[in-house]
Amino acid sequence: MTARGHDVAALVLRATLGPMLFAHGWNKVAGPGGLKGTEGWFEALGLRPAGVHARMAAGTEMAAGVGITLGAASPLPWRQPSV
Repeated sequence: MTARGHDVAALVLRATLGPMLFAHGWNKVAGPGGLKGTEGWFEALGLRPAGVHARMAAGTEMAAGVGITLGAASPLPWRQPSV
């Protein structure tokens, strides 16, 4: 795969995985069960305090999704190493 192909592949991954990760975190907050449902699930898993775990999981997923997506605009991933 050429350097150009790597660039396109990285862009496609960022453009799909970033929003997908954000949506997964958003679903923990505003999905069918809402944050209470997420807390209940974390409680059932034995994670205490469940409210803290639910909020941290949702916030981390949303922040990571935004970071991955916006990282596509950074010049650092596109810089080619000198040979």
